Amino acid sequence: MTNEVDTDQQRAPKDKSFGPIDIEDYPNIEEGKQTSANGILEALGYEPELVRNRSTLQVAFMSFVLAAIPYGLATTFTYPLVGGGPVNIIWGWLAVSLIILCVAVSLGEITSVYPTAGGVYYQTFMLSPPSYRRIASWICGWSYVVGNITITLAVNLGSTLFLISCINVFESSPGVGIFEAETYQVFLIFLAVTLLANVICAYGNKWLPYLDVCLIFLLVTVHC
Repeated sequence: MTNEVDTDQQRAPKDKSFGPIDIEDYPNIEEGKQTSANGILEALGYEPELVRNRSTLQVAFMSFVLAAIPYGLATTFTYPLVGGGPVNIIWGWLAVSLIILCVAVSLGEITSVYPTAGGVYYQTFMLSPPSYRRIASWICGWSYVVGNITITLAVNLGSTLFLISCINVFESSPGVGIFEAETYQVFLIFLAVTLLANVICAYGNKWLPYLDVCLIFLLVTVHC
């Protein structure tokens, strides 16, 4: 049985230009035969190219930074407080956290089976029925791209407004900040924040794990 699996893996296309044509074209990953992510990728017909330079703890820190929990709480805290009060905040937080935890566990299990760079759109293709897997994958992929762009720009705009508010803590006169930013100035600062974030992600990939660790300690220190 092992020899048959190895033979099938050698037949799997190594050129990623072929892409996933059909789920039957790929070998089955027998339970217990592939334990590493690289082994699973090879069984799916792909050669591992991305460098895994993060430890488990650094991945956890990265997830916490991406979630931006203090930022999310600060920008939306007023809605449940006004709409329902402390009870709404506490039980709403617990209920939503339980739902998100279930989604995270499901996505984590699927990603462990299909650990490709394509992520959710590839997983959608592999798990959908053959009759509409291509359109489902296309919709999922573009929705994911648009969602990431929208969320990133929203966070950058929030960071811009937060930066301007921090500057205006200092007042030129009672109730008047030292930097009364015009609309175009806010937009220019927003572009600068977006450009800086893209440059750091594009050219400082090897330093990002350490940056995540520093941000975690900064968030814990500031909020505690």
